[in-house]
Amino acid sequence: MKNIQSIPTWVKGQAVTATIFNLRPIHGELFKYTDFCYQLLDENMAVVADGNLILSGEEYEAWGDNDNYPYEWAAEKLNLVITGDYVTPVVKESLTLEN
Repeated sequence: MKNIQSIPTWVKGQAVTATIFNLRPIHGELFKYTDFCYQLLDENMAVVADGNLILSGEEYEAWGDNDNYPYEWAAEKLNLVITGDYVTPVVKESLTLEN
């Protein structure tokens, strides 16, 4: 997953902001194409928008060994600006001392 520049949108009549971009392969044929499912998520990991993109032809051949290429390619197609890798927040539990 990647962090993205905020994207304001509407979901069920509510203003929401997508800040996370998820991309996963769902189907394909080796050396020919890959069908990706993308999701735009808000800070609570709720899906704001989703859809599919197919990477094929010359764009597929340009993939090479760059693991970030599918994200870069999809972000360009969706007009998104990636700001960095998404890092799952760490929740620290406080310790309570008993008397």
